[in-house]
Amino acid sequence: MNSRTCAYVASKSDPESWHGTESSTFYLDQNWGIGITKWHCPHPPLDREDGGDNDGDNQYCVFHTDPTKVPDDVDENEALLDALQDAGNGPWTDRPEHRGQFVGATFGAIDLSGETITATDHHGIRFDHARFKSNDASLNFTETKFVAEGRHHISFARTEFMATGYGSVEFEDATFRTDDEGEIVFDDARFQAAGDVVFSDATFQTNGKGKVWFDDTMFQAASDVRFENATFRTDGEGGVWFGDATFRAAGCGSVRFIDATFRGDGKGYVGFPMTTFRADGEGYVRFWSARFRSDGDGLVVFRYADLLNADFREVEFGEADFGGVDFTGTNLQEANIADIGLSGSTTCERLYEGYSDDRSTGLFSAPARLRRLYRGSEFDPEGWDATARAYHQLKIAFSEHGLVGRARNMHIRERRARSLEAKAVNGWFDRRHLRSLFSRVFTGYGVQVRNLVIWMVMLFVLSTAVYVYVGVEDTLMENISYSVLAFTVAPPRIPSGVGVQLVMMVETFLGTLSIVLLGYILGNRERF
Repeated sequence: MNSRTCAYVASKSDPESWHGTESSTFYLDQNWGIGITKWHCPHPPLDREDGGDNDGDNQYCVFHTDPTKVPDDVDENEALLDALQDAGNGPWTDRPEHRGQFVGATFGAIDLSGETITATDHHGIRFDHARFKSNDASLNFTETKFVAEGRHHISFARTEFMATGYGSVEFEDATFRTDDEGEIVFDDARFQAAGDVVFSDATFQTNGKGKVWFDDTMFQAASDVRFENATFRTDGEGGVWFGDATFRAAGCGSVRFIDATFRGDGKGYVGFPMTTFRADGEGYVRFWSARFRSDGDGLVVFRYADLLNADFREVEFGEADFGGVDFTGTNLQEANIADIGLSGSTTCERLYEGYSDDRSTGLFSAPARLRRLYRGSEFDPEGWDATARAYHQLKIAFSEHGLVGRARNMHIRERRARSLEAKAVNGWFDRRHLRSLFSRVFTGYGVQVRNLVIWMVMLFVLSTAVYVYVGVEDTLMENISYSVLAFTVAPPRIPSGVGVQLVMMVETFLGTLSIVLLGYILGNRERF
């Protein structure tokens, strides 16, 4: 090996030297680092035929040279693969740097498709603070294997993978696997593309104590973020962790986890806590036919994840923990949530109901309600049936976790969906729909106090106003007292005038009826 080494030094005290902004984010002296605050590049500098002046790029290796200035006769891919083959060997015996480390490196349109990057018992692999950037071309890691087979780690902490122009970041059918105590670390990494960010058919798996970490990682695309048929699985005591990660698509792009598998076996865990799944434009967040499963002491955790408006059709939730998640606007048609784990902070105002503005902000504002009444839902009877069954499952799940208020709300939504199913079959004047409409408006399907109380207050106020206007009693307080008696039992005397008598009879009849209904609702609403 060339006895000279690259002049590049990544110093914690100089963040610009490693693409950073603050020295506190320097990774080599943290967590899975190598305990140093200055990293000296162990690679040989470029040998140029025109290199008479050693004050320029000749001092730096191919990995720390601007890709646009790398000589045409130098193959960046080949140089990288050669260095990886020589991992563990370095120019210094008293320092931890070796040829399998590429801290702060800058790569162009790299293509490592089908290659294997391996950490062993003897050496790790490090790309901390590196940048992979292409313009109008893709970064290709298709079928690339990242394998920590020993006790050392593979680290891409705070690394950026960026494809501009028309390029994509492609990790299709890639493998991220730990076999022993070694970890695979992509903490605070960034995957950004003007095209797609693709992890379709990728596998994230632990077979030993080691973990696969994507903590606080960003997956962002102007088009789609794709994890179709991806597998997140643990065997043994390890974990696959995407805590605080963000999956975000812009424009018409979608975030897709269709047919993905999330499985915690043994004593391991698959975790996506406080993770954000978001389509900012007209796209969707889709988990169609995904599978969530825990076996043995394994866990699948999505606590406090941001899943607003996500599509979970035909998903098998198993015993996955969704504590703290807001399911508002999600689509759970044909999903199986019988064994799902919830918590007191899990919420759901309503599921996706086929209205054109379901994905907008201000979902429950008066204008939104009026637009829905005018435009109607796209659901056919089968759609309302599937939604009603989803509400029913959520009602049972909330009830089994002691969340009575949320179970009650799901009961109301279930009854409403059944009413709209009948309306979708036979129109507005279907008898089942009309009976259900009366129950919903006046008693909240027998479990909601608010509706009945509003009608009781209106009845009392209007009746009292009539008594005051015609002068049934001499003073305001006497008229109020008269109305209270008429509402609750019977008036002390019958007033004169047919109109006032009719008001008094209506108030007495409806007041007595509403009090009976109030007792029924108060006793019925706690049965969930």
